[in-house]
Amino acid sequence: TEKGIKIIDSIAKAAPRFWNFVGLVAIPTAMAFMAVGVVMMLYISGTIVSGEQKGPAMALILPSLSSQQQTGFGGFVFFLPLWFWLILVTVLLVPHEVFHGILSITVKVPLKSVGLMMLFIFPGAFVEPDEKKLKKAKRR
Repeated sequence: TEKGIKIIDSIAKAAPRFWNFVGLVAIPTAMAFMAVGVVMMLYISGTIVSGEQKGPAMALILPSLSSQQQTGFGGFVFFLPLWFWLILVTVLLVPHEVFHGILSITVKVPLKSVGLMMLFIFPGAFVEPDEKKLKKAKRR
């Protein structure tokens, strides 16, 4: 935890204005991606209802002990090899949480702890900002 906090702190303090700018740009970008995702899901749902699309058009991605990619449950589940799935989730999760930590520090809210975890086969990461200072911070 201490080492992780020091690393995140040094990254945040190296260029706080840059990270604040990235954080501000990330908000409308995330909103736009969410809107595009909703529109795409509605479009795909429409093609399924109209009969234009045969079979599943979206699938849940889960890990598998097999070394090959597979589909299951009528194509509604896409199984990736466990090692690849773990790498994929970790590559998405760790930078996401580190970015939360960086932005927390740039708005002068210190981190109490950071960490990685495993729940069975599911990896996780977290940053824990100081709640008292977080409540006093500006909404932005």
